[in-house]
Amino acid sequence: NIINRGKVLLLINDRRMYLDGSDLINYLKSIQSNTISKIEIMTNPSSKYDAQGAVGIINIIIKKDFNNLLNINYSSSYTKKKGEGSLNSFTISYNNNDLQITSRLNYSEQSQINRLYSKLVKENLIINESDIEQNLKTVGKGAFTSVNYKFSKKFDIGADLDFRNIKI
Repeated sequence: NIINRGKVLLLINDRRMYLDGSDLINYLKSIQSNTISKIEIMTNPSSKYDAQGAVGIINIIIKKDFNNLLNINYSSSYTKKKGEGSLNSFTISYNNNDLQITSRLNYSEQSQINRLYSKLVKENLIINESDIEQNLKTVGKGAFTSVNYKFSKKFDIGADLDFRNIKI
């Protein structure tokens, strides 16, 4: 059982998927059940996965007839708690027997109202009193690309590029 134990690593055909949160959920929803050969769940991953901090691994094996897959996902979410925010994400993923490419663009906006009230009292007299309200707005932009090429069963090479820009 790997639920609630920590970070789970997702592999597609023994290759790591560099997706998380709503992007990962949308990607998994886009996989049709008839394309899956089997799903392997590893509750005690070998030492080669320890460096990535995974307590469990889910490996989805796609049938050979469906290995040349192109997935395009767009997700959008809106939240409202103490402030409000939105997250938009666009992901393109291509996977064949030897090559895996994933690219993602993110854009987020979040606003939050903070209120600070202070009162300075000395000898039962109010010396200073302030009530400050701040409206904070955060805008985030991000881009991620991962390329991995499998030369053989024992050797592959890849590169990741992750860019994030957050303005407050």
